[in-house]
Amino acid sequence: MLGRAPLLRAFFVLEAPWAKFAVLMAAAPMLFTASRLRQSDDFREGVEAFHAKRKAVFRGT
Repeated sequence: MLGRAPLLRAFFVLEAPWAKFAVLMAAAPMLFTASRLRQSDDFREGVEAFHAKRKAVFRGT
């Protein structure tokens, strides 16, 4: 078992950057969609209504 430790360590060093890249690429569409949602009038209305402690009136834009 101890004889495999250097091999596993070398494998991890080679694969860790690719794993990080794969996670970032999988999350990219979700992050792009979330940034677009924050720019909508409904998002703005929801935040303003929350801070004013009133019910939001969404218009679908």
